[in-house]
Formats: sequence, C-alpha cells, structure tokens
Amino acid sequence: MKANHNKLQSECFKWHWNNYPNSRRMMWMNLNNAPNAKLGAQYKALGMVAGVPDISFVSASGLFVGIEFKVGKDKQSEAQIDVQAKMSQRGAYYYIVSDFETFKEIVILHET
Repeated sequence: MKANHNKLQSECFKWHWNNYPNSRRMMWMNLNNAPNAKLGAQYKALGMVAGVPDISFVSASGLFVGIEFKVGKDKQSEAQIDVQAKMSQRGAYYYIVSDFETFKEIVILHET
C-alpha cells in the first residue's frame, strides 16, 4: 500500500514542479515517518510532529495548503484529524487526495 501512496505523491509533486515553475520550492514534502527509533527520536527533537500533511505548499495568493494522500483503505489517524481541524480553524486549507486528478484540481484552484 505504501508504494502506491509514494507513487501518487511523487507523480503529483513532479506535475506541480513541471507545470508551475514560478512556484518551485513553494511545495514540499513533510517528513512524517522515521526509518528507525533512533532517527525518530532525532527527528522529533528537530520538530517532526505526528499528523502533519504529506505535502505542504504556499499558494500563489499566499495561503497555506496541506495535502494528505490516502490510497486504498488508508484512513486518517487521530493526529491527522487533529491537525486538519487546527489548520482549518486558522484559515489554512487541508485536503485529502486519493487520485491525481483531484490533486490537479486543488493546485489549479490555488495557483491561479
């Protein structure tokens, strides 16, 4: 399942990079999972927190957008639900994306 998630996220990021050159470096991935406990502890000390979206970007109008990729039977964790609620309360956008076309629609909405 993770391979499909990574494939979709990669496809979406590359599409944005190639189609919005003026917005390069305004979209980035968030490191959410460490490969082992030692790095996990280091990453947490550096600011890694559970629940943040997979990709974040600053839109053309300066708004913060978070995108969480969910493929197949994937569901949001409690931490992700909490982050989504807090982002929305602060005026940021948070989307759950399960396919490429939905991602494109979101980007087009926020980059024009």
